[in-house]
Amino acid sequence: MKFDSYRVRMLEDELLIYNDSLLNTVEIKSDEDYKYIIFTSDKKLVFYPNTRDYDSTITIIDPDNNKNYIVIDPGHGGLDPGAVFEGRIEKGVCLELSMMLYEELEKRGFSVYVLREEDIFLGLNERIDIANLLNAALFFSIHVNSFDDHSVHGILTQYKTDKEMATTIHNNVLAATGSKNMGIGYRNDLLVLNKAKVPAMLLETGFLTNTEDWERLTDQEYLKKMALGIAEGITEYFNN
Repeated sequence: MKFDSYRVRMLEDELLIYNDSLLNTVEIKSDEDYKYIIFTSDKKLVFYPNTRDYDSTITIIDPDNNKNYIVIDPGHGGLDPGAVFEGRIEKGVCLELSMMLYEELEKRGFSVYVLREEDIFLGLNERIDIANLLNAALFFSIHVNSFDDHSVHGILTQYKTDKEMATTIHNNVLAATGSKNMGIGYRNDLLVLNKAKVPAMLLETGFLTNTEDWERLTDQEYLKKMALGIAEGITEYFNN
Protein backbone atom coordinates (compact mmCIF):
# COMPACT_ATOMS: atom_id res chain seq x y z
CA MET A 1 0.00 0.00 0.00
CA LYS A 2 1.29 3.45 -0.88
CA PHE A 3 0.39 6.65 0.94
CA ASP A 4 1.31 10.12 -0.30
CA SER A 5 2.31 12.23 2.71
CA TYR A 6 -0.09 15.05 1.80
CA ARG A 7 -3.00 12.71 1.15
CA VAL A 8 -2.54 10.95 4.50
CA ARG A 9 -3.11 14.30 6.23
CA MET A 10 -6.27 14.76 4.17
CA LEU A 11 -7.76 11.32 4.90
CA GLU A 12 -11.08 11.31 6.67
CA ASP A 13 -11.96 8.78 9.35
CA GLU A 14 -13.56 5.81 7.64
CA LEU A 15 -13.74 2.02 7.53
CA LEU A 16 -12.86 0.28 4.28
CA ILE A 17 -14.00 -3.30 3.75
CA TYR A 18 -11.49 -5.39 1.80
CA ASN A 19 -12.14 -9.10 2.43
CA ASP A 20 -9.38 -10.10 0.04
CA SER A 21 -6.80 -12.85 0.54
CA LEU A 22 -4.94 -10.84 3.19
CA LEU A 23 -6.99 -8.02 4.72
CA ASN A 24 -10.51 -7.86 6.08
CA THR A 25 -10.67 -4.14 6.80
CA VAL A 26 -8.61 -0.98 6.79
CA GLU A 27 -9.73 1.65 9.27
CA ILE A 28 -8.54 5.26 9.40
CA LYS A 29 -8.81 7.06 12.74
CA SER A 30 -7.47 10.37 13.93
CA ASP A 31 -7.07 12.47 17.04
CA GLU A 32 -5.56 15.88 17.66
CA ASP A 33 -2.01 14.67 17.08
CA TYR A 34 -2.00 11.60 14.85
CA LYS A 35 -3.58 9.66 12.02
CA TYR A 36 -3.96 5.92 12.57
CA ILE A 37 -4.31 3.23 9.90
CA ILE A 38 -5.62 0.01 11.45
CA PHE A 39 -5.56 -3.27 9.56
CA THR A 40 -7.53 -6.38 10.49
CA SER A 41 -6.88 -9.84 9.10
CA ASP A 42 -7.52 -13.48 9.90
CA LYS A 43 -3.84 -14.17 9.24
CA LYS A 44 -0.66 -13.26 11.06
CA LEU A 45 0.94 -10.81 8.65
CA VAL A 46 4.22 -8.94 8.40
CA PHE A 47 4.00 -5.19 7.80
CA TYR A 48 7.04 -3.58 6.20
CA PRO A 49 6.75 0.25 6.42
CA ASN A 50 9.08 2.57 4.54
CA THR A 51 8.72 6.29 5.21
CA ARG A 52 10.26 8.90 2.93
CA ASP A 53 10.07 12.69 2.61
CA TYR A 54 7.69 12.57 -0.36
CA ASP A 55 5.66 9.38 0.20
CA SER A 56 5.41 6.28 2.34
CA THR A 57 4.67 2.65 1.64
CA ILE A 58 3.43 -0.28 3.69
CA THR A 59 4.17 -3.69 2.20
CA ILE A 60 1.94 -6.39 3.67
CA ILE A 61 3.34 -9.91 3.53
CA ASP A 62 1.94 -13.29 4.44
CA PRO A 63 5.09 -15.07 5.72
CA ASP A 64 3.32 -18.44 5.51
CA ASN A 65 2.29 -18.04 1.88
CA ASN A 66 3.93 -21.31 0.68
CA LYS A 67 4.06 -19.85 -2.82
CA ASN A 68 7.78 -20.05 -3.50
CA TYR A 69 7.75 -16.62 -5.10
CA ILE A 70 10.08 -15.56 -7.86
CA VAL A 71 10.75 -11.97 -6.78
CA ILE A 72 11.58 -9.71 -9.72
CA ASP A 73 13.48 -6.54 -8.85
CA PRO A 74 13.39 -3.89 -11.61
CA GLY A 75 16.53 -1.92 -10.78
CA HIS A 76 16.38 1.74 -9.73
CA GLY A 77 13.19 3.80 -10.31
CA GLY A 78 11.67 7.12 -9.31
CA LEU A 79 14.28 9.64 -8.24
CA ASP A 80 17.01 7.03 -8.89
CA PRO A 81 17.48 6.80 -12.68
CA GLY A 82 20.33 4.30 -12.54
CA ALA A 83 23.01 4.68 -15.18
CA VAL A 84 22.59 7.68 -17.50
CA PHE A 85 24.49 8.32 -20.74
CA GLU A 86 23.66 10.71 -23.59
CA GLY A 87 19.96 10.74 -22.71
CA ARG A 88 19.85 6.98 -22.18
CA ILE A 89 18.34 6.04 -18.81
CA GLU A 90 18.58 2.66 -17.13
CA LYS A 91 15.44 2.50 -14.98
CA GLY A 92 12.90 2.36 -17.82
CA VAL A 93 14.48 -0.65 -19.50
CA CYS A 94 14.65 -2.47 -16.15
CA LEU A 95 10.93 -1.98 -15.60
CA GLU A 96 9.87 -2.85 -19.13
CA LEU A 97 11.83 -6.10 -19.17
CA SER A 98 10.66 -6.98 -15.66
CA MET A 99 6.99 -6.70 -16.63
CA MET A 100 7.57 -8.89 -19.70
CA LEU A 101 9.30 -11.46 -17.51
CA TYR A 102 6.45 -11.30 -15.00
CA GLU A 103 3.91 -12.14 -17.71
CA GLU A 104 6.03 -14.98 -19.09
CA LEU A 105 6.61 -16.58 -15.69
CA GLU A 106 2.93 -16.33 -14.75
CA LYS A 107 2.03 -18.15 -17.98
CA ARG A 108 4.29 -20.97 -16.82
CA GLY A 109 2.55 -21.26 -13.46
CA PHE A 110 5.13 -19.54 -11.24
CA SER A 111 4.09 -17.33 -8.34
CA VAL A 112 5.68 -13.98 -9.13
CA TYR A 113 6.16 -10.86 -7.01
CA VAL A 114 7.34 -7.69 -8.81
CA LEU A 115 8.85 -5.12 -6.45
CA ARG A 116 7.74 -2.17 -8.55
CA GLU A 117 5.26 -1.96 -11.41
CA GLU A 118 5.70 1.75 -12.05
CA ASP A 119 8.36 4.43 -11.92
CA ILE A 120 8.74 4.66 -8.13
CA PHE A 121 11.74 4.64 -5.82
CA LEU A 122 12.59 1.67 -3.62
CA GLY A 123 15.56 1.50 -1.28
CA LEU A 124 18.07 -1.34 -1.61
CA ASN A 125 17.33 -2.62 1.90
CA GLU A 126 13.62 -2.49 1.18
CA ARG A 127 14.00 -4.64 -1.93
CA ILE A 128 15.94 -7.48 -0.38
CA ASP A 129 14.10 -7.33 2.96
CA ILE A 130 10.83 -8.03 1.16
CA ALA A 131 12.36 -10.99 -0.68
CA ASN A 132 13.73 -12.35 2.59
CA LEU A 133 10.38 -11.91 4.37
CA LEU A 134 8.67 -13.80 1.54
CA ASN A 135 11.32 -16.55 1.78
CA ALA A 136 11.51 -16.27 -2.01
CA ALA A 137 12.65 -19.14 -4.20
CA LEU A 138 14.66 -16.59 -6.19
CA PHE A 139 15.42 -12.87 -5.98
CA PHE A 140 16.14 -11.74 -9.54
CA SER A 141 17.42 -8.19 -10.00
CA ILE A 142 17.45 -6.62 -13.48
CA HIS A 143 19.89 -3.85 -14.47
CA VAL A 144 21.66 -2.22 -17.40
CA ASN A 145 25.43 -1.83 -17.27
CA SER A 146 27.73 1.08 -18.16
CA PHE A 147 31.46 1.47 -18.75
CA ASP A 148 33.98 4.14 -19.70
CA ASP A 149 35.04 2.16 -22.76
CA HIS A 150 31.98 2.47 -24.99
CA SER A 151 33.01 -0.51 -27.12
CA VAL A 152 32.34 -2.91 -24.23
CA HIS A 153 29.05 -4.77 -24.65
CA GLY A 154 27.26 -7.97 -23.68
CA ILE A 155 25.40 -9.72 -20.88
CA LEU A 156 26.83 -10.26 -17.41
CA THR A 157 25.33 -12.28 -14.55
CA GLN A 158 26.35 -11.91 -10.91
CA TYR A 159 25.44 -14.16 -8.01
CA LYS A 160 26.40 -14.93 -4.43
CA THR A 161 25.02 -18.31 -3.41
CA ASP A 162 23.92 -20.49 -6.32
CA LYS A 163 26.31 -20.68 -9.27
CA GLU A 164 24.35 -23.50 -10.91
CA MET A 165 21.17 -21.41 -10.97
CA ALA A 166 23.04 -18.37 -12.28
CA THR A 167 24.73 -20.44 -14.99
CA THR A 168 21.50 -22.05 -16.15
CA ILE A 169 19.66 -18.75 -16.47
CA HIS A 170 22.65 -16.94 -17.99
CA ASN A 171 23.13 -19.57 -20.70
CA ASN A 172 19.45 -19.48 -21.63
CA VAL A 173 19.53 -15.69 -21.94
CA LEU A 174 22.55 -15.89 -24.25
CA ALA A 175 20.86 -18.54 -26.38
CA ALA A 176 17.67 -16.48 -26.68
CA THR A 177 19.35 -13.17 -27.51
CA GLY A 178 22.57 -14.07 -29.29
CA SER A 179 24.33 -11.36 -27.28
CA LYS A 180 27.99 -11.40 -26.28
CA ASN A 181 28.85 -13.42 -23.18
CA MET A 182 30.44 -11.18 -20.52
CA GLY A 183 30.51 -14.09 -18.09
CA ILE A 184 29.21 -15.07 -14.68
CA GLY A 185 30.75 -13.57 -11.57
CA TYR A 186 30.61 -14.17 -7.83
CA ARG A 187 29.87 -10.98 -5.88
CA ASN A 188 29.59 -10.47 -2.13
CA ASP A 189 29.88 -6.67 -2.10
CA LEU A 190 26.47 -5.81 -3.61
CA LEU A 191 23.91 -5.17 -0.88
CA VAL A 192 21.00 -6.90 -2.63
CA LEU A 193 23.13 -10.03 -3.01
CA ASN A 194 25.11 -9.87 0.22
CA LYS A 195 22.04 -9.30 2.42
CA ALA A 196 19.99 -11.99 0.68
CA LYS A 197 18.91 -14.95 2.77
CA VAL A 198 17.38 -16.50 -0.34
CA PRO A 199 18.94 -17.46 -3.70
CA ALA A 200 19.76 -14.15 -5.41
CA MET A 201 21.26 -13.03 -8.68
CA LEU A 202 21.64 -9.84 -10.69
CA LEU A 203 21.45 -9.70 -14.48
CA GLU A 204 23.23 -6.91 -16.35
CA THR A 205 21.27 -6.99 -19.60
CA GLY A 206 23.74 -4.98 -21.65
CA PHE A 207 25.64 -1.69 -21.66
CA LEU A 208 23.76 1.55 -22.25
CA THR A 209 27.13 3.14 -23.00
CA ASN A 210 27.36 0.89 -26.07
CA THR A 211 25.20 1.96 -29.02
CA GLU A 212 24.58 -1.58 -30.29
CA ASP A 213 23.46 -2.82 -26.87
CA TRP A 214 21.24 0.21 -26.30
CA GLU A 215 19.51 -0.18 -29.66
CA ARG A 216 18.75 -3.79 -28.73
CA LEU A 217 17.51 -2.89 -25.25
CA THR A 218 15.06 -0.37 -26.67
CA ASP A 219 13.69 -2.90 -29.18
CA GLN A 220 10.49 -4.57 -27.95
CA GLU A 221 11.12 -7.80 -29.82
CA TYR A 222 14.60 -8.12 -28.38
CA LEU A 223 13.33 -7.55 -24.84
CA LYS A 224 10.69 -10.22 -25.40
CA LYS A 225 13.44 -12.65 -26.45
CA MET A 226 15.40 -11.81 -23.33
CA ALA A 227 12.35 -12.24 -21.09
CA LEU A 228 11.71 -15.62 -22.73
CA GLY A 229 15.34 -16.64 -22.20
CA ILE A 230 15.24 -15.72 -18.52
CA ALA A 231 11.96 -17.59 -18.08
CA GLU A 232 13.37 -20.64 -19.89
CA GLY A 233 16.38 -20.63 -17.58
CA ILE A 234 14.26 -20.34 -14.44
CA THR A 235 11.96 -23.10 -15.66
CA GLU A 236 14.87 -25.40 -16.53
CA TYR A 237 16.51 -24.90 -13.16
CA PHE A 238 13.42 -25.45 -11.02
CA ASN A 239 12.17 -28.36 -13.11
CA ASN A 240 15.48 -30.11 -12.54
